[in-house]
Amino acid sequence: MSWINVGKQMAWWNGRNSEWASSINGVTRGDFVYYDWSGDGTWDHVAVLVGTNSAGQKIVDAHTTDYYHTYWKMGYASTVYKFAHVRDKWIV
Repeated sequence: MSWINVGKQMAWWNGRNSEWASSINGVTRGDFVYYDWSGDGTWDHVAVLVGTNSAGQKIVDAHTTDYYHTYWKMGYASTVYKFAHVRDKWIV
């Protein structure tokens, strides 16, 4: 359900468990990439950064197998991206 409630997820996570990164270079495995497909200010989708491919490009997984280990920059010329780095947490 995260792709349906992207705005709510962003509001809950940011500040509590994550911080915004200025670019894709500021995120690593386990962090989030948010997508506003049309650039209209409504966040439409979220994917989890899972690592890099053999070319060294950052890759994500999303809610379907169509987006399994896919290059992170999905979308269109109008797509806006936002990046969230999840803070490390120790639970003992």
